Amino acid sequence: MIFLFTAKNDQKLLMAKRRTSSKKPLNSSEQKPSIFAYFKTRQAKTILGSFLILFSFFLCIAFISFFFNWQEDQSILKEFADKTVRSKNLLGKIGANLSNFFIYSGVGIAAFIVAFQILLTGWYILFKKKFSSLIISWNWSLLVMIWISITLGFAYDKYALLSGVIGYEINEFLQAFIGKTRLGHSFNLLFYCLFSFTL
Repeated sequence: MIFLFTAKNDQKLLMAKRRTSSKKPLNSSEQKPSIFAYFKTRQAKTILGSFLILFSFFLCIAFISFFFNWQEDQSILKEFADKTVRSKNLLGKIGANLSNFFIYSGVGIAAFIVAFQILLTGWYILFKKKFSSLIISWNWSLLVMIWISITLGFAYDKYALLSGVIGYEINEFLQAFIGKTRLGHSFNLLFYCLFSFTL
């Protein structure tokens, strides 16, 4: 009787182990959806694409307003948290700070290319276009922005706002290194190469 009792207990324990081993533990990825999986959904792409398109228009309005009020807005850049100080930029202090970063401290009037590329990126995300051509577009845009900034710094050295700090400083360095005349010939040659390559 004791032998039969122990045999039955061993059989029950063996069955219990088989049941527990048959139940596979759920992975953490199966328990909770990944945040990267959410960004692949149509809803997330629609939200992100629409935001980028609206943000590009935001930048364009802020950039245009900055060219009319940049001197007044520069004096209040450090007073961003002060509610009593108002900006003359059409889009407030945020627009003034973004415009100062991209235009004055950046590449000047070529900063409008950034707004266009953001618009294009939102369009690609919203309508499920291939990103290979978008990456090529961003690469060319960066080169064109630098080239326009340096060219405007060379042609209109008295109007540093058109070229931005980047274009002005690079232009000053190149003039000191190779001279103003050779720099002008280099710009003409580069423009010809770019124009013939695009054709």
